[in-house]
Amino acid sequence: MQTLDKRDKLTKTQLLYLVQEAKRSFRGWSREGLEFLLQTKDLKAELKRECRKAVAKLSLQRGR
Repeated sequence: MQTLDKRDKLTKTQLLYLVQEAKRSFRGWSREGLEFLLQTKDLKAELKRECRKAVAKLSLQRGR
């Protein structure tokens, strides 16, 4: 499995994967993984928005 460095540019395949995960609301992702993803420099605005929503949802679930 290829690792992702936040300084690297995302490939088309990686972006496609992230779009699919965003459609699933990043179900199964950890908060740490989502926060790391948000640090990626060339993440599209709509993916960042979905990622932030998933982080907020996880925060609400942990607050229960």
